[in-house]
Amino acid sequence: NMRKIVQELHQTHPQADLVVQSILPTRLANLSNRRIEQLNYHIQNIAQQEGANYLNLSNVFTDATGKLNQEYTTDGLHLSSQGYQAWQSALQQTEEWLNN
Repeated sequence: NMRKIVQELHQTHPQADLVVQSILPTRLANLSNRRIEQLNYHIQNIAQQEGANYLNLSNVFTDATGKLNQEYTTDGLHLSSQGYQAWQSALQQTEEWLNN
């Protein structure tokens, strides 16, 4: 479905710079961050194959143990205010990169 969405967006908005974002890690034991890493690998490949930009948010949100940084979450899954600020900052940096 990701590939189809990117293709449709390219057709509908041919002048747009598409940015596909990675799935965020979690702190929940029943949601494997290893599985999320594998999905992100596939998402990155789809973005590259379809001519979209890929924003790897793992670099911003992952702590030293490979989990979602505790300061960025309220419950191990959902973002805190600091998490949303970090996400906004990552998006702004991507926007600046695309515009240069």
